[in-house]
Order: sequence, then structure tokens, then C-alpha cells
Amino acid sequence: MIRIVLLILVATVLGTALGSFKFGNSTQEQFYLVDSSKVPELKTTAENIGVPMVEFPEGTVYKFGTMKHGTKLSHKFPIKNVGTAPLMIEKTGSTCKCTVGNLEKGVLMPGEQQMIDLEWHGKSVSASFGQSATFKTNAVQHSEIKLEIQGAVIDSFVFKPSEINLGDFTSENGTSREFTVFCYTEGVDLGILEWSNPETAKFMKLSKEPTSTSDDPDHVKALKAYRVKLDVEPGIRVGLFSGNVLLHTNGGEDVDKLVMKVSGRSVSDMTIIGGRFYDSETGIMKIENVKPSEGFSTSLWLVLRGPEHDNIEVTLDQPEAKETLKVSLGKKKTEKEVKRTLIPINFEVPKDAPQVTYSGTGAGTFLKIMLRANSSKPVELPIHVRLTFAN
Repeated sequence: MIRIVLLILVATVLGTALGSFKFGNSTQEQFYLVDSSKVPELKTTAENIGVPMVEFPEGTVYKFGTMKHGTKLSHKFPIKNVGTAPLMIEKTGSTCKCTVGNLEKGVLMPGEQQMIDLEWHGKSVSASFGQSATFKTNAVQHSEIKLEIQGAVIDSFVFKPSEINLGDFTSENGTSREFTVFCYTEGVDLGILEWSNPETAKFMKLSKEPTSTSDDPDHVKALKAYRVKLDVEPGIRVGLFSGNVLLHTNGGEDVDKLVMKVSGRSVSDMTIIGGRFYDSETGIMKIENVKPSEGFSTSLWLVLRGPEHDNIEVTLDQPEAKETLKVSLGKKKTEKEVKRTLIPINFEVPKDAPQVTYSGTGAGTFLKIMLRANSSKPVELPIHVRLTFAN
């Protein structure tokens, strides 16, 4: 009796498995049904048997380049049903600055194509502007689709590049850079150019000339373009510097003030190397929290290179706090094999020296030491000292 029951159970399991296998292999024959309330005329016929498939002949991302803030643009995305069953399309959402035009059809039959129209509004300036709209479909491989637009929303004028870093260049030779200014406002022209920093203005030469907007694919919609050249003349002081190119226009208050930021570092055959107290990038020497009862001492090295390195005479100028911080130059050491001369720069705060604080928190708060070399092209090299004492 038990054997009979077991045979019946085995037969039942095999029958169920075979039935499932048959059903699993027949899934490709199933109909893809749509919402009959939306498409009442759609019936199960030979035309809607199969699989709907989505194709975007021109892709799902449109890069529009640039647009002026406050304006609107639009783009039509073609969508096609390349499957063998009706394709349902339904909008599910969009970002706040992007709207979707009315869909001509909510269902595309096999081989049918329509356009999805997106419109967007550039309300504010943005170097990276992107908006999107999403849709649901009954296509298995694309049950949700996302259409995107990408580009930049620009002001009346756009700089390319947006700022200039001159990097390291020699004071003896100077350097130069160019940038392009694109104009997107009718009737507004670029006028006088000037350098913002009066200390370095005499070394800055600025010029401009009209150029073609078609030379740059990102700004083909610009109304005008100018090529601006900045020449840094030889002789500018050694060290880090920064400033702005100021560009005047005839746009009045309707056009924001045009400012191109510029930074760089002028180097020379005369440089300083040292330990943990000196920052070669900024030229700042940090002598901090000195204990009056102990004092402080350290040294840096002044390095002279070039064909005159062993004949250059260097002087040191310290206009302030000479009793608190004693700075002096040591004996020269010439290294002929590497063609350079080294001069030690000694810093000493004597025990119980008068306490004078230089906070080094901004312009005019440093103790300034100036090194001068009498080479064929005289060079000045500043050291800015931050000097504080322990409480």
C-alpha cells in the first residue's frame, strides 16, 4: 500500500514539473496587454502578438551647448517601436525646469515612430545645466526611459578658460596667455581692459581683437567673440602674485562686472630652500610661539644658479625688529659640478629679546626681509616672516 502511495506522489510531482517546463518555454507566445481603459480599440489580434521594443534613433541625451539665462530652448527626441507588439508610453515625471509637450500617441504600433518634445528654461547662470523627463513603457528591456538635456546657461559674457593660472615662469623672461570672451547680448561691446593690482600693473600688457564665434563649437550661438592677450613683461618681482583683468563694456548696469582672475609665480635663478619653517610656495617664514627664555634659531639656503652664479653679490635688507629677530647671510659655498652657489640665511631670536609680534594674518602684518642680487638683471626676493611669542 505504501509503495502505491509513493508512486502516485512521484507521478504527481513529475506531472507538475512537466507542466511548468512547458509553460516556461511558451512565455514568448504570451500577449503584452495594455491598459484597455486607455486604448479600448486595442484587441488581441495577429498584429499585437509578440514583444514591443524601444529605439531612440538619435539617442536619449541632447547636448545643446550654451544658452543665455532667462531664455527657453526645446528639442524633439524621436522614439520608435521596433518590436512586434504595441508599445505603450506614459510620462511619469520631469525636473522643475523641464516640461514635456503633449504626446501625440500613447501607443505606438510596430514600426511606428513619433517625437517627444522637451522644453527647458535657463533661469539662472550655471556652467553645468542638466534637466530630464522620465517615461514608463511596457517594453521589457526599457520599462523606464529617461530623456536628458545637457549644456551651460551663460551670462551676457563668457570667458574661456574661466580663469588663468600662469604657473611658474622666470622673472627675467616673463610670460603670456590668451583667453576668449564670448558675448551673448545684442548691442553690448567689449571696451577698455585694465589690470587690477597697481603694484604689478606696469608689468601687465593687455590687448584684444575680434575673433570668429564659429571657432568654438560650445559657443556657436554667441553674437561676438574677442581674443584677449595678457603679456607679463620681464622684471616682475619674484614670488607668488595674483590679480584680475578688468574688462569694461558699454552695457551699463545690465551687464555684470567682467573680471578674469589671474594667478602665477615668478621664479628666478635666485631661490630659497629650507626646512619645515619656510613655505616656498608663499615665501612665508613661520617663527611661532617662541619661548623668550629659550630663544630660537634656524637657517635657510639661498640658491644661486645661471652663468653668473659664482659672481653674484647678495645683500639683505631688514627695516624692522632688528633687536628681536637677527637675520644674516653666511659664507658662500660654490658647487661647480652642479653649477650653483649656496648662501646660508640665518635667523635668530636671542634669549629674552624684546617681544614684537607680527601676526602674519594679512597684508602689512608680516616682518618683511628683502634679498637683493646685483646680477646683470637685478633681482629682489622677499621673505615674509610670521613672528609670535608664547604666552
